Amino acid sequence: IFYTLALATVVNGQNIIDGTNGLSASTGIVIFICIGYLGIEINDPQIIQIAILVITLIISFLLFNYPFGKIFLGDSGSYFIGLLGGYLMIKIFASNPQLPTWTAVIVLFYPTLEVIFSYFRKIYSHQSPILPDNKHLHLKIFYLLSKGNTNPVRLYNALVAPFLSIIWLSPLAILPLSLALPHLSLVLLAGLVCLYFFFYFSIPDPE
Repeated sequence: IFYTLALATVVNGQNIIDGTNGLSASTGIVIFICIGYLGIEINDPQIIQIAILVITLIISFLLFNYPFGKIFLGDSGSYFIGLLGGYLMIKIFASNPQLPTWTAVIVLFYPTLEVIFSYFRKIYSHQSPILPDNKHLHLKIFYLLSKGNTNPVRLYNALVAPFLSIIWLSPLAILPLSLALPHLSLVLLAGLVCLYFFFYFSIPDPE
């Protein structure tokens, strides 16, 4: 039951962050780079090959999606990235109990936290947790950038992913440290969560 809920959370989180061009795909690339790194650590050629293949496919997609959205991931594309990434993480950590468990959460923290935080945020605001709203972090940034500006909306859409790069790139920097110092994994994860909340509560809600 836990793994089913966890996988559903990652899959839906990957779809939620697909609200601006390049964000879900860039996050997916980082996740699969981390998966490839873990594949090297555990000497699993199959995991490495899958990671390289998926990274190549996502980069090919980004050539047309970013910055101005010639094509889009859609539900099927974002769900696929989340499902495959989540499944491989379960497979890696189930087969290699020597790996620090919290490292898996570090790799998947952005889409996972987006879903969990949004769910409880909506309940706290007396809203249905399953209905969409415009208060996700990437949408708050989009409205902040575009507020009062006359440039094309698609320009500000494209600026969200680079603006949030400190969030979706963080696992790349933290993963090696988490593997080298497993006793600090939970502390590192807490730091990522604090970084997310710092950005979220520093940016005003859309009017």
